[in-house]
Amino acid sequence: MKEEISSKENRMIKLARKLARKKYRDEFGQFLAEGLNLIDEALRCGAGIQFVLMDQDERSATHEARVLEDRLRGAGIPVHAVESSLFRELADTETPQCMLGVIGKKVYTEYDIFSGDVVVLDRLQDPGNLGTILRTADAAGFRGAILMKGCGDVFSPKTVRATAGSIFRVPVISMDAPEEAVALLKNKDYSILCTTPAGTELPYDIDMRGRIALVVGNEAGGACGYFQEHSHHLVRIPMAGPIESLNASVAAGIMMYEAVRQKSK
Repeated sequence: MKEEISSKENRMIKLARKLARKKYRDEFGQFLAEGLNLIDEALRCGAGIQFVLMDQDERSATHEARVLEDRLRGAGIPVHAVESSLFRELADTETPQCMLGVIGKKVYTEYDIFSGDVVVLDRLQDPGNLGTILRTADAAGFRGAILMKGCGDVFSPKTVRATAGSIFRVPVISMDAPEEAVALLKNKDYSILCTTPAGTELPYDIDMRGRIALVVGNEAGGACGYFQEHSHHLVRIPMAGPIESLNASVAAGIMMYEAVRQKSK
């Protein structure tokens, strides 16, 4: 490893600082991935790692980290040592895992996702919900996600961590208007399922063996009126106790795995 970086004025340090903000993630088309597991997943997925910053502190330089560093270098990815206190300033977590990668955003089109089931996220804001839904979609075999205008940033550090690497595998596209999404999905013969406490159908009463688009609405207000009015099915999760609704990511997981169950028959 080359001489460690100790200046806040270093161009890579300045870039990493900027990428903590959405404005610059959008401007530069890059985002941050923190931790050995995420860097490892990015490398395995060919996710376009621009460079990696590594905590020089020997207490963090575990065998696992050194092995990953060798693999990164073998793939031609620059790895730069950073003075430990400076690295901790860059990290988004309280106990950093000694590696921080700058990743190039991959640009997807509708053709990348419309070959199987998709999830439509309508104005979801919570980073944990966004990341967990993408992670569950990846596990359940969904082919992509549509993020409607008003959603949180899937490339924020917290959301990226919550995806546990699925951000590198699940294609994500953005759309501005629900009218656009519904028209496109119906044109491609998707069955649109909208989750809502006011739904009249239960998950296991709906045929999910064909291609489905699962709409998951905002944590507080649910899916917008247009999605509810123009979906093929309004679905509610049955609940025995006096609970009004489930966490958005939990509800999405129940629906996605009901689709998995039906398709596996």
